Amino acid sequence: MKHNSVNGTDVQVSIVVPTYNHATHLGRAMRSVLKQTYKNWELIVVDNHSTDNTEALVQSFNSSRIKYLKIQNHGVIAASRNAGIKAAKGEWVAFLDADDFWLEDKIEYCLTMYNMDFVYHQVMTYKVKNEDRVELLDSLNCRDVSNEPYKNLLELGPAPQTSSVMVKRHCLLAVSGFDEHPDLVGGEDYDLWLRLAQFGCKFGFLTSVKSYYLTGGNHVTAPHRSLSIVDYLSEKYFKSFDQTPDWMHKSVIASNIKLMRFSELFRYTKDIFLKKSFTSMIKVYFLLFRSIIKKGQ
Repeated sequence: MKHNSVNGTDVQVSIVVPTYNHATHLGRAMRSVLKQTYKNWELIVVDNHSTDNTEALVQSFNSSRIKYLKIQNHGVIAASRNAGIKAAKGEWVAFLDADDFWLEDKIEYCLTMYNMDFVYHQVMTYKVKNEDRVELLDSLNCRDVSNEPYKNLLELGPAPQTSSVMVKRHCLLAVSGFDEHPDLVGGEDYDLWLRLAQFGCKFGFLTSVKSYYLTGGNHVTAPHRSLSIVDYLSEKYFKSFDQTPDWMHKSVIASNIKLMRFSELFRYTKDIFLKKSFTSMIKVYFLLFRSIIKKGQ
């Protein structure tokens, strides 16, 4: 399918790329968009006033399909993504982080699920070997949440990786886009997926890898930030401690270990035991040890 017809309709896809001082990687991301087999797209680069050569890089592509916006997001990437959504003209909005990139048939592949509202796919990690070469590493193994997405996401935690996601724009507008609260930085994508699922969007999952995620770098969430995210999400979605799912408790425990806050670790473990159950406490530590083993492989 080299043409732009999907279900008889020529649909436009708006691609939102937030960036800040990522010119080193941004060119790779942008070239992966220009190489798409599906041609009816616009690319919106939202720059948080970078101090590197980002602006010159974007201008060097010299394409009328590329929009360049500058905003001050004050460290809140959700604000950049929302600015991109606001500027978008497409029926679909796709998200691409500045240090990730796509395979050339990514958009075409996602549009095979045109009847869905939210489409995502498997993702593979990569690292940079030199300016011209990257090394592909491991699959992130994003799980399928298409059956009861709200329940699945809430109980089991994040699944779709942002650079794999395409959403119908009217759905994003209906839920007011990303939450820009500073306590949610690093978790704003998961929160949006939850609200889209809660709104009733139909989720579609595709099993092939169509995007690549830079491992390391700025992707590692600091433990203090992880604690802020969990606190914010817990208050937003759960009425009490005992309703909070095990994966959130695991995140709190892991963060306290990294911060070497052992008295807080003991207190929190005791709370799980007393307010939930001994079984829940065991499950939480099992999740923690499984994630440690997985990272070590």
